[in-house]
Amino acid sequence: MSSNKGAILDDASEAGGYPPNTAHYKANQVGTVPLGVVVNQPQAVPPMGGVNQTVIIQQSGGKTWSTTLCSCTSDMESCCLVAWCGLCYQCWFHSKNNESCCTPICVPGATIALRTKLRTQHNIMGSIMDDCCVACFCGPCTLCQLKREYDIIQREKVITTVTTTTMQHY
Repeated sequence: MSSNKGAILDDASEAGGYPPNTAHYKANQVGTVPLGVVVNQPQAVPPMGGVNQTVIIQQSGGKTWSTTLCSCTSDMESCCLVAWCGLCYQCWFHSKNNESCCTPICVPGATIALRTKLRTQHNIMGSIMDDCCVACFCGPCTLCQLKREYDIIQREKVITTVTTTTMQHY
């Protein structure tokens, strides 16, 4: 029975079936390629209709901080808390920003990281070097500025939510 099976496969190979008869290919090849080596890579197929489209997304350069570094008088409560209970304030503020409250205690430069996080999440212009210099040379003012920016962002979220909800009823 197994010899009959081999004969059927040989007949299928000669008739153009599967598996192909490799003897014909080997005789016509100048050089041989070892099995398992990819000679041709698959090519990209254009979408239906044969039109390739390029999508360009323009991003704005970002916005600036809503308040300056030295605008502490606009939020005296935060200014006083940072001055008298700085570490406790940092722990509280990190937890408000979905970070561990232990981050300021365990991570050196946690204020730099938090400023960078807030800046990038909300598309505020600047660089990590700016964040580092500001946080290192004026840490208390940085915390106050972060709190003011956080408050402004939260107010904007509330206004956006109220506007969206109101418009859905029409």
